[in-house]
Amino acid sequence: HLEHALDAMRTSVALHAFLARVYCELGRKEDAILLLDRLVFDEIGDPDVLNQLGIALNHLGRIEDAEAVLRRSLKIQPDLHEATQTLSSMYERQNRLVEAKLELDKIPESNDSSPLLLIRARLASRDKAYDRALAYFAKAESSISGDDRLLIDLHFDRGKIYDKLVRYDEAMQDFRAAHSASLSLFHAQYPGAGLQDPSADWNGDESSSIAKYNPTDALEDGSPIDPIFIVGFPRSGTTLLEQLLDSHPSLQSMDEQLAIEAAIDEMRSLGYRYPEDLDRVDAQAMSAVRRKYWDEVRKVIDLRQGARLVDKYPFNAVRLPFIAKL
Repeated sequence: HLEHALDAMRTSVALHAFLARVYCELGRKEDAILLLDRLVFDEIGDPDVLNQLGIALNHLGRIEDAEAVLRRSLKIQPDLHEATQTLSSMYERQNRLVEAKLELDKIPESNDSSPLLLIRARLASRDKAYDRALAYFAKAESSISGDDRLLIDLHFDRGKIYDKLVRYDEAMQDFRAAHSASLSLFHAQYPGAGLQDPSADWNGDESSSIAKYNPTDALEDGSPIDPIFIVGFPRSGTTLLEQLLDSHPSLQSMDEQLAIEAAIDEMRSLGYRYPEDLDRVDAQAMSAVRRKYWDEVRKVIDLRQGARLVDKYPFNAVRLPFIAKL
């Protein structure tokens, strides 16, 4: 409906901004970028439109632009809580905790939405106020209905708290729910992709395939420099390592994404079984698979010029032969 409306009202800045946000939330980052490139941000004075733009820019990883736009929206309308919420979330993810709390304190708890409750829970967890964090999570969970993105965040974050409290059964229950929601979101965004649970078709031994090819054979296909992959069991320190690497100016991480799974699905679409045919995928097919991987990456992150991607997804521990081949 938004696309049809934009066809009829091509000069509507508000439609451009809102549709860009929707594209971002659907993982259609390239479509969002095309819309945003048509706008001149300095000429926009509507706080609601600026808020939508800020949220879209945040999704695209353009943090400085997002912060500037959101600040402008709040200068015009100080009680625009969604803009304040987005700023607080951005600051928390950047470890700017004092700023995150200052923003959050501007919003009365009586106005709390599910996303806002998740931010309060994360900040409480940072303060090691775990009981308070769990209370926020419980309140958020009771008001979330069918939003897989929020469920993924809730279950992963709460699972980490349960792990710290040595409540391992509850932690694993949340981690399983988070992975289930991740797969549900993937199927919603890519209908018919056929993606399965990463552990479902892994027999624990791909060594027979990996021994049949030389993973050091470079592919000169114009792809960006190979990523750094971080894998491991949940709660083994992968997030800490990701944050440390992301603090380096030459490295840039993205949130946990199923880019490798999408690449494997691309390999299957080319007629190769996984993992049985991994050793016989030729260079031309593998180039197509690599392009699919980078297409997925570009949907969620705007990689800085010359930066090397850090791809952290613990479950990729069962995909190491494929990653080596890729």
